[in-house]
Amino acid sequence: MEGDVKLFKVIDVVKRTGINKYGEIEQYYDVYFETKSGIKSNITVSADKNEKEIEEMIRKEAEKLEHVANLKM
Repeated sequence: MEGDVKLFKVIDVVKRTGINKYGEIEQYYDVYFETKSGIKSNITVSADKNEKEIEEMIRKEAEKLEHVANLKM
């Protein structure tokens, strides 16, 4: 997973297994990333998402973080 290098960089991806609220075993990814202004964050996504969907989710989160960072400046 490369990411939109102008907006964010993926630092690490950790695959985890857990139990959801219905008691079912579920796999998911913790994706750690850094925005272009140096804000580090992470999102948790279901393992059944494809790479494009995950990158889109990260992009949206990175855009929100960048917007807030620009407001504070």
